[in-house]
Amino acid sequence: MTEPGAKKFQDTAATIAKLKKVFVKTPTFLRLRDQFLELHYQRLADLSEGNSSDCTALLLTGPPGSGKTLMTKQLAMNLPEVRSDKSCRHIDVVRVRAPAKTTVLNLGKQILGEMGYPHSKASNQFEIWDQIEKQFQQRQVKFLIIDETHDLIFNHQGREILTALSTLKSVLNGMNWPVNLLLAGTPELAELVTLNGEVNRRKEIIEIPKLSWVQDGDNFQPILQHIASKAGLGISPDLEGEDFVFRLFHAAQHKPGLAFKFIVEAVRPCLNDGRQILTREHFAQYARKKFNCLDGLNPFLSPDFRDISVSEQTKEEENSLTRIALQRALARWKANGS
Repeated sequence: MTEPGAKKFQDTAATIAKLKKVFVKTPTFLRLRDQFLELHYQRLADLSEGNSSDCTALLLTGPPGSGKTLMTKQLAMNLPEVRSDKSCRHIDVVRVRAPAKTTVLNLGKQILGEMGYPHSKASNQFEIWDQIEKQFQQRQVKFLIIDETHDLIFNHQGREILTALSTLKSVLNGMNWPVNLLLAGTPELAELVTLNGEVNRRKEIIEIPKLSWVQDGDNFQPILQHIASKAGLGISPDLEGEDFVFRLFHAAQHKPGLAFKFIVEAVRPCLNDGRQILTREHFAQYARKKFNCLDGLNPFLSPDFRDISVSEQTKEEENSLTRIALQRALARWKANGS
């Protein structure tokens, strides 16, 4: 027999799972979507006319927590104009994530697996990527999306920079079937791409900006109300006004993805407590857990919240691609060409 406490947690988890699927179309996403569709339809038109396509590398850059992964998933899975059902013969987009310390060879196998291609016996990356181009042509793929691309290019302390960039160039310049790229990664990605002249020449950069009161302050009240309503909740007066929004932006390090996560996770204690109104205390509860902090260092409770260094309190958002290591690798690459 299920105990009441367990049932409450189960119901809350189900609601949170639904809230995680709520997607907010920010100005940055709308710009990305428009450029994505523009390239998609141009590729279709060129194919129809028998033209050779000059494909493009879209770079979506932002720090961890800025929302890059959610945006690429939305493009790959939820655009009605784009075919993404892998069970169909023809698909327009393939999306993969580059795991930390991956290799060009392993990423190639991952791409083939994403397309449902049988296990390959190819022993080297050239054979794998040759198979990828053939599969792209057979399936009529127009876009390859790679999330966390900086981990692919910069893996193993930069020893595969040349190989990774050359591989991306070969996708853009495919002899029989060139494909557009959407490369998502940390801001360093734009600097890495400059090391290959062809990829750099064909790049277009979309940078996810930090949240600011001037640009985003008025938008967050409707977003907060919308997400709360999806959970059947109202919001309290202490969540209205600029003071709360300033605190939310500060706690989220001005990163859009983290700000949305704060809202969703604040709903959890509210539902677990059986409340119908979301309050600032629920945000403070999540901050206590996330930052492991006393109330005096809680950005939703402290009078001097601006003096709290939230980036020092959490390690989960640490950038695996450190600036010092990157600069050393870039210097070595430029000096030695490898």
